[in-house]
Amino acid sequence: MTLRVEGEGEGRYHFRVIDTGVGVPEARQQQIFEPYMQAEDSTTRRFGGTGLGLTIARDLVRLMGGELRVQSAPGSGSVFHFTLDLPAATAPAEAPMTAPAPLAAPGLRVLVAEDEEISALLIEHYLTKLGHSAERVADGGAAVAMWRRGEFDADDQGGRGGPRAARAHRGPDGQRHGRLRAALP
Repeated sequence: MTLRVEGEGEGRYHFRVIDTGVGVPEARQQQIFEPYMQAEDSTTRRFGGTGLGLTIARDLVRLMGGELRVQSAPGSGSVFHFTLDLPAATAPAEAPMTAPAPLAAPGLRVLVAEDEEISALLIEHYLTKLGHSAERVADGGAAVAMWRRGEFDADDQGGRGGPRAARAHRGPDGQRHGRLRAALP
């Protein structure tokens, strides 16, 4: 299949779609634009389709002010073509590109509590890429014990959930010690 587009001046374009299919007998060329019609009765069984594609294409071309036509002969393929007047497009104004603000300054030591190997590797990868170091433990109990030692700037406890992890991070005085990172989904 080949698509050719030729400019005819002043926003007028001629489109041709050329295929090397079975071709369409002249007596059936107008019928193929009707819903559920095909070039021959065995076409659906041999090539599939519902017979709606050309109907939809014809209707779209008409909505744009054109007329879809066919030139074809059995055994020599088909050429479907139409001409449209298309207004010149204007380029959209470019928005200034700004870099997103970093989530946190690089260099944080992050505790990752995740029992799913793939998820843990992805979290570690992205944290490292952002300039942080990550230490992983497989469960929340180990994470709370390590967190309480005060060696981490942030954490992710995937399996504990936000409220449970927050309660676990409170010291005996009820005050939160260090920064808590909400669980990743």
